[in-house]
Amino acid sequence: MAKKILALALALMMVLSLTACGGKEETPAETPAETPAETPVEPAADDWATLNKINDGSESAEELYELAKQEGSVVLYSISSRCTKVADSFNAQYPGVVCEAYDLGSGEIAEKVLTEYESGIQNCDVVHCKDMDGAYYEEFVQEGIFHVYYPDDIVAHIDEGLRQYTMPFYIELQNWFYNYELADEQPIDSWWDLTRPEWNGKFNFEFPTKTGDLTSALAALTAYSDDFAANYEEEFGEPIEYTCGVENAVYELLYRMYNNNPLTMATDESLEALSMADEMILAIGPSSKLRNNDSKGWKLKEIEIEPYVGIPATNVVYIVDNCPHPNAAKLLVRWIAGEADGTGEGNKPFQTLGGWSVRDDIADTEGMTTLDEMNIIPEDPAYTYVEVANLIDFMLSIS
Repeated sequence: MAKKILALALALMMVLSLTACGGKEETPAETPAETPAETPVEPAADDWATLNKINDGSESAEELYELAKQEGSVVLYSISSRCTKVADSFNAQYPGVVCEAYDLGSGEIAEKVLTEYESGIQNCDVVHCKDMDGAYYEEFVQEGIFHVYYPDDIVAHIDEGLRQYTMPFYIELQNWFYNYELADEQPIDSWWDLTRPEWNGKFNFEFPTKTGDLTSALAALTAYSDDFAANYEEEFGEPIEYTCGVENAVYELLYRMYNNNPLTMATDESLEALSMADEMILAIGPSSKLRNNDSKGWKLKEIEIEPYVGIPATNVVYIVDNCPHPNAAKLLVRWIAGEADGTGEGNKPFQTLGGWSVRDDIADTEGMTTLDEMNIIPEDPAYTYVEVANLIDFMLSIS
């Protein structure tokens, strides 16, 4: 059964090993996906999940620790280098249960877990990842390869809308930034400002012609065409006219942005250039780059943009089906999520500038705009999963 993430990884390996390849040119999508928002379907618990109480969040950390000591270890695959700090603090807190953490790319995790799972190899217990394009949810959770473990005392502090599909612990965003030394207030307040003549050639934007967090965020926005059309009318005083061939206001926005001569530097290069420039330019990138204000002397300030920023880049944890250390896995999920009272050291590495805890009992890092002010939309993995390909096809057709 073909899986999108594994297929992408295999395709990349083929490209690197072949000297040339040809492909059939596909017709770009004419309309965005019409997939309605799904009601999340919890995969039926198999005997392993039931036996190991993966769907029972009532066990305390103390109860799980006693069981985890009998297992002796737990293995974490993570998309963050901060996983080593998580492992170190876990090992200090729970002697006798050794956490082994591996810092891997998202695609590498997907390929490795799937290969091991289909081969009957049980190595990984817990996965830390982001799922902005919905592929992990559609291809792993819905297929029963990943289980969502909800500790009762922890999820009581997490808004239900943020944990509808996953077990989240912190959020990042794709933000527009400006240089705070060049303006006393943000220079734009709407996506449509980026189509105005005064911003011609003065903003950086890598257009979504391949999969990635920004592509997924933009694909999710296409479900809110009516809101973007209404915002256009607020900005320009007249109804929107579609000129891009697709009657969707987000597609029209991207088409007009593309024709406003954006800069196309790589993300880090553009954010550094923004910080050092004498004239105002704008750039979009991960909110985590705000940490470079302290470490590299950048001058980034996030923009509260209308009508929406996009979907949250939510960092989540899953337990792998048939993993060898299920009780230690549940204990590790709790540790990463901050434990019952939110003070667990396993969550501390993620409490930094540019990230927001999903818990109501963990304060935002000082100096950050609150999530409520950032105009994010709820995740809908089924919609985004389909729409990413349509958006890429559209952008390739106009570029």
